[in-house]
Amino acid sequence: MTGNRIQEMKEIGIAEFGQLVMERLASPRKFARRSLVLWDADSHPDGIPQRVIEQCCEKHEKENPKDQVWFFRSGVEFINDDFIKTTVRKTRIVQHKNREYYEEVVGDKRCGLFFNSGSYIPQEKDEWLRLVNTHKNRRGGVSPDCPMIFCTYANEFKEEQFGPNCDIYAIRPTKDEWVEWAKPYYSPEVFEAVCTYIEKYGQTYDFQYWMVIMDELENLKRHYSREQNKECSLWQVPEEELDLEIRHAAPDFCKFIHPFFEENLKKE
Repeated sequence: MTGNRIQEMKEIGIAEFGQLVMERLASPRKFARRSLVLWDADSHPDGIPQRVIEQCCEKHEKENPKDQVWFFRSGVEFINDDFIKTTVRKTRIVQHKNREYYEEVVGDKRCGLFFNSGSYIPQEKDEWLRLVNTHKNRRGGVSPDCPMIFCTYANEFKEEQFGPNCDIYAIRPTKDEWVEWAKPYYSPEVFEAVCTYIEKYGQTYDFQYWMVIMDELENLKRHYSREQNKECSLWQVPEEELDLEIRHAAPDFCKFIHPFFEENLKKE
């Protein structure tokens, strides 16, 4: 399934992506039958796209108290998902005493947009492209009141496979923008370790991938804190456990992190 490209892929920052989301929440019908495709984007709930979408929904609610909105996230079930519905139950991950769980907000909200993770089983690749390009799946069409945002993996597609209804963007923030935006989501010790490494050796990984690494470190801290039945710092996690958790994702950073903590401890 192909189409003649009208717009080429554009690189944007986090704030620019937020503006695109806000426009769609404010005027959904203006974007009916159009797809916002995020090129090679991290679809994890803690990744940039979903976190920005959550921020935008909350901002829209504050600015429009009578128009409470949330989004519907779809994944491999996209082929039979109901994209006609215009209400959605708001859920979010919250933390309490080193545990994570989904908190459901009572009451349905307007479905401000559909967010698709770009996940599919291999034999349904064409069906996924059909949804992006035509806004139709096996269940039917898509509500014109709910704009669609898709993540996609660059190594699986070419730009020409997306039709003229697709606006393709790659989220590539500057280091300064990413640092300011991402810092509140992580503990100071985890964020400082990553930023120090980037300052010393360069970015080496995409910023979205750095967030995956930091999420793994934060999960490891929570896991070890539960085992010890007390709040623990990352430097208290045994070196072999840190290696096991992140060596596969960032071997060079893994070699850096132990001396980094040892040096910081000497300064205290």
